Amino acid sequence: MIRILFLLPSGEQKEVLSGRGSNLRLLALKRGLPLYAPLDRLMNCHGNGLCGKCRLEVLEGKGNLSPPSVMERWKLGKLLWVGLRLACQTRAYGPVVVRLQPDLRAKRGELRSLLSRSSQEREKACCGGSAL
Repeated sequence: MIRILFLLPSGEQKEVLSGRGSNLRLLALKRGLPLYAPLDRLMNCHGNGLCGKCRLEVLEGKGNLSPPSVMERWKLGKLLWVGLRLACQTRAYGPVVVRLQPDLRAKRGELRSLLSRSSQEREKACCGGSAL
């Protein structure tokens, strides 16, 4: 069993134990966690990777997740560099800490700051020295 810690928009933390390879979207929904903003609960793609409404921020354990899918690369682009992932496309293979409903404006500001750095600094900051 692996430990997944979800940080909720309210500031609460919910720890979930699950098997290796668990899909983060399904885990959050099964536990009744607020994966989606209120309107997005009604208008989402139901886990197909098309809408981008199930964004989450990976705070710890990035290396314990499945690699970004083609759909994530298309939908999130460079926001992957600042730790955003789509819950529906992400599987956990080890312990992780993720934030649900991250502040997208703040992450875009972080991305702008990252893009203003040299390519070596960007690579180190976003990927720990390894390309995505």
